[in-house]
Formats: sequence, structure tokens, C-alpha cells
Amino acid sequence: MARFRKWLRGILSDVHERNNDPTAPEPALPPGLPGLPPKRIHVLTPRPSREDITSPQGTFFTRLPSELRDQVFIFAFGDRIVHIDLQFEHPKLSDPSGHLAHAQVYAETINLVYRSNTIHIRSTALLESIHIMLLPQRLATITSLELVWDRLEHYPSEGNQRSQAEIWSHYSTLMEKASRAFPSMRKVYVSVKATPYVNNHTIGDVGYHERQLLEPADALMRRRGTTLRDCQIAPNRSLYMMLMDRAKEAGAHIEKGGIGAGAWHRFWRPVVVGEGNQTANQAGYWVRQGKDDTPLWYFLQ
Repeated sequence: MARFRKWLRGILSDVHERNNDPTAPEPALPPGLPGLPPKRIHVLTPRPSREDITSPQGTFFTRLPSELRDQVFIFAFGDRIVHIDLQFEHPKLSDPSGHLAHAQVYAETINLVYRSNTIHIRSTALLESIHIMLLPQRLATITSLELVWDRLEHYPSEGNQRSQAEIWSHYSTLMEKASRAFPSMRKVYVSVKATPYVNNHTIGDVGYHERQLLEPADALMRRRGTTLRDCQIAPNRSLYMMLMDRAKEAGAHIEKGGIGAGAWHRFWRPVVVGEGNQTANQAGYWVRQGKDDTPLWYFLQ
């Protein structure tokens, strides 16, 4: 408990500074982070008693067939975005749900919570150590992910300026980590800001950035095959607009919709996976706009 309090105080002390400085570097994983121990004295998840659940002496709810109970649990706890982070802050909830207080209900629903919700992870430090934070069976049940890496150019916390090549290397490592950490992943959205604001005068070799962004995503698709049914990569706006121009020139498949401020567009990146003739129609992913990095001075010109 003492280690946990020390770790929590360290996290809370950084919250105010990070909230006031959006460009502050992401904190590295605290040395005292209380990860899962190699051996546990007690199991974290109690085994549900099927005898109690099906007992005719139980409540009306516990006497429902398991299929109906699952539907109720999904309605109560599923189809949401669950944020996992190292910061002591969370988004406001318009419809907060109750907590799982009953051990028997917890045992029945804990896997469902991971399986039926989209898990949102913003901290790269957390992702890199996710294997010591969550049990393997929890990681194996996660099917939908949102990964937001919009601080890569300000990492690590020591503040040392990293080269563009080092930043892209970190991004590639994160993509591989995500692929291996979540074996049941079926849907993933990756928002990444790995470059500062760029334009035609500062971008340099556009093809270089295109390769650094998309080749790790290609590798992700090839590694996961057609089991990854929905993959979207969202680079910062200034880089995305240049990639979209290249996609148009190459004749890529483009979709767009909406009007005014709600307008959107994206282009398809085909990937050959597996063996045989699986081509663009079987595998690939969408590239769309991520974080808007347009600086204020751009609107003042």
C-alpha cells in the first residue's frame, strides 16, 4: 500500500503542470508502478459459483439463462469507450453506470467489459508496459482499441530533443507492441502526431514520412491477416493533407462525406496478406485526418 500511495502522489503532482502545458512531455513509466506480481497469493478474479447462479432460491435475475444475462450485462456495461491511463483524470460521463460490487456479477462480467468495449489508451508508457498492468487473459479478450499518440515529439520526459528518425522508430515499436499485446484485436484506430506542423516548404521528402507512417501499419495488417477487420491510421492534419495529395495522384480509392465543419475524407491503403491472391479487396486500412495541428499564425496571415 505504501508503494501505491507513493506512486499515486507522483502521478497527481504532474497533473496540474501537464494540464497547463499541452506540449509538456509525457511522463515516463514511474519506477514504483505497482504492476502485477510474478506470483499472486490470491486470484484477482473469483471463480463464479454456478450452483449459486442457477439456484432456484436465487433472485429473478440470477435465474435468467446465461445468454439473456449477457445481453443485460452488455446493455449495462458494454458498447462504450473505456479509458485506461496513468493520469488521475477522466472524461465527464453523461450516463454513469453502476459499479460491479457483487463478486459473482464481477466474475461473470469482467471479461465482457474488456471484450464488448473499446479500450482507449493515450499513454505510450502504459502501452509499453501493458503486460505488467493487465492479466494475459484480459489482454486476450480485448477486441477494439483506440490508441492516441499525439505527444511522440515531446517524449521522453527528460526533454531531450529527438531526431525525426528516432520519433518514427518509436512509432514503429509501438505499432508492433500493439499487435503482439492484443491477440484478439479486430478493430483499431491509431491517432498519431509524429511530426511538427509541415507544409510544402518544410516537409522535405514526403515519401520518407509516408513510408515511416504506413509501413508499420502494413506490417500490422500482414501480421494479423484478415482477422483485423477495421484498421484506421490518423496522422496529424498537415501531414495527412500531403499524403492525401499523393494518394490522389496514385489513383487510390477515396471516400468522403459530410458538409461544412462535419466534412471528412479518407483514402484506402491496400495490403497483401497471407498466401495466395488476397489483395486490395480482402485486406487494407483507411488513412484519415487525425489531430489538427494547424498553428494559430496560419489563420493570422
